[in-house]
Amino acid sequence: MPFAGRSGICAAGAATAAAACLIAGPSALAQTEGGAVYLEQPKVTKVDCLRACASRGRAQSGSTLRVRGKALSGVDSMIFHGANGRGDDARAKVRAGSATRLNVKVPAGASTGPVSVHTEDDQTSRRTEPLAILPGPPPEPNPDLTPVPGLRQAGAPRLETGTSRTKAYVGARRAVTFSYRVSDGRPASARVELVRASDSSVVRTWTPTTVEGAVQTLSWNGKVGSSQAPRGRYSFRLTVDAAGGARAESSQTGDATRDAFDLYDHVFP
Repeated sequence: MPFAGRSGICAAGAATAAAACLIAGPSALAQTEGGAVYLEQPKVTKVDCLRACASRGRAQSGSTLRVRGKALSGVDSMIFHGANGRGDDARAKVRAGSATRLNVKVPAGASTGPVSVHTEDDQTSRRTEPLAILPGPPPEPNPDLTPVPGLRQAGAPRLETGTSRTKAYVGARRAVTFSYRVSDGRPASARVELVRASDSSVVRTWTPTTVEGAVQTLSWNGKVGSSQAPRGRYSFRLTVDAAGGARAESSQTGDATRDAFDLYDHVFP
């Protein structure tokens, strides 16, 4: 489906005006005729699912999209705008390709809605018509303690983790609970991070006192301070340092599957 783009023209009058024009979009300088500078903004004309698609070629979390358009060579990210304001937006990094084509992976947490592209020079295309994005596969249940797949340096403790549920609801009586056990080494410090899959940002951190061999738990109610966290996929990540400095981690950096759950923005008993 074709989507409209936009462009702009700045008059080359006073030196300050010309400078302001160039600052607004230096990478979009396409041509100069007389005293006018033509600025071409990126434009998305077509989006297709290329790899890891759902049935009938539909996009889902983890799919690779083929994006076609104009002035795309400076694009560094794509924004998936969803349907509920900025709260459900997801952003994916893009490696610059040609001026007319690029590929991008649908991030976890992206939902049906318009998309736009953003350039390294802070230009943004117009939003497209809504792009249908199906939910990705649900997280693998991990309610019982199991050995972790993450990094374990020589001399570091052994870690086991588990997460009570794969669906959580903001403010629900039954919060999502993360459990862990540290063994084979006395822990000097422990850190549990709650990571948002859509952008890999850490939204909350705990630094509990950890006892070797004991099963320990912590819970989250879907809020950051007094505010509701955006819906989407989250995961717990445990890092433990031994007294000698050796480190163990429950998951690899960027792994959004271990101890993961989906957060929904309505209360459920």
